[in-house]
Amino acid sequence: MTPTVTIDFVSDVVCPWCALGATALEQAIGNLAGEVSVELTYKPFELNPDMCAEG
Repeated sequence: MTPTVTIDFVSDVVCPWCALGATALEQAIGNLAGEVSVELTYKPFELNPDMCAEG
């Protein structure tokens, strides 16, 4: 029986560093295929909630 790991990935959807981290995490999960079962959940987080609409 393969062990199951639960991951809550909390990130800002407009942050390029968060996107890179998500891609790296998905690649790592792919590298473990068959060894570990992963339950991955994405959760939103706004890094700067006071930012104006123009950025």
